[in-house]
Amino acid sequence: MEQRVDDGCQCQHGMQGIFGIYYWDPILQSEPVPDWSDGLTACPPQTTQKESPMMTYLAGDTERHIVGIQWSGLVGEQTGTLFAGKTAIENNYYMEGPVQKAKLDWFEKNRVYAVSVQSFQWNGLSIPSPIDCSDSNSVCVLDTGTPTFALPTEMVGICNRIFDGIADPAFKTSPMFVEFESPDGPSAPSTKIEINMELLCLSGYYEEAAPGVLLLGLPLWAQYYTAFDLDSYEVHFVKHSDTELQTALNNVGQFRDGMIKQKLEDALVSFLVALMDNGKGTDQMAQLLGLLHGKMKPSEIDAIQKEWATADQQEMETLFLNIVRSVPEVVEVLGAALDKFSKKYGTVTTVFHKVFEVAKPKSPN
Repeated sequence: MEQRVDDGCQCQHGMQGIFGIYYWDPILQSEPVPDWSDGLTACPPQTTQKESPMMTYLAGDTERHIVGIQWSGLVGEQTGTLFAGKTAIENNYYMEGPVQKAKLDWFEKNRVYAVSVQSFQWNGLSIPSPIDCSDSNSVCVLDTGTPTFALPTEMVGICNRIFDGIADPAFKTSPMFVEFESPDGPSAPSTKIEINMELLCLSGYYEEAAPGVLLLGLPLWAQYYTAFDLDSYEVHFVKHSDTELQTALNNVGQFRDGMIKQKLEDALVSFLVALMDNGKGTDQMAQLLGLLHGKMKPSEIDAIQKEWATADQQEMETLFLNIVRSVPEVVEVLGAALDKFSKKYGTVTTVFHKVFEVAKPKSPN
């Protein structure tokens, strides 16, 4: 791509941004700008159209309809490159080779390009894709706009143990292979790309595949350069060099810390909602405690979980206050969780006043 366009918008808050590459249509629906000069009115219906600059450029201004995406695995400016046209397969990242190719499918119903994942193979386990990617009602895509990498349920459990530092070392050191259908059809040998599971699991950016949806998100690009050839219906994978992979692994802590805080914040919001609904939130407390392995003693976690089942309001507040005082990460995200909760559900009510005091910003001396 020979042009660079900078509109002043940059990703500044962790994992952000979506190219929309698996959407081929260059025309997208949009809303007209409402006229509020005479006061607030209802938003107008979607009646106008606008062009998607990326896909319009690709459709009309390039010799080859190919998009290449390179990401270093780091967060910040100048950490990735987007290629359009023949430069996507003529750059140094692509030339590192070898190139592995998988089939791209076009599903008219969803109007997306999708991949056909057949299985996940890891340290002797071979699990079929939890989603039937040949079903047009399903969505199996490579998606830069998703910060997580979807896995079968069994492998999520193993990844959780690696994340917590209690897994069988063999799983940590063994690569996982994601098996794709070949561009040459189902009778041809399948394409298997290798995933460094130490990098994926320790980052925390993985999740269980949702029903009907298999999203292989941004962590894929921490390990592979990809080129989407929309003329040949192929996606090309080129594994990063050992040096690039090691750089990403060395920086896995920033992803891990960010994921822990995000999970804690989400768990706290779910917990507050449950308190508002039923005054107990037993399941949500169990979820929160599950995130605190390695930050509290197992005996402390077990004790809180047992006491919570029969605790009254005052005892619950004391137990939760002990968690907040024991785990600095909870204090760090509690304010944000309370803010998110109050924006969605209104002012926080009478539950856990002492805990809320802990979350308030301290006045400078």
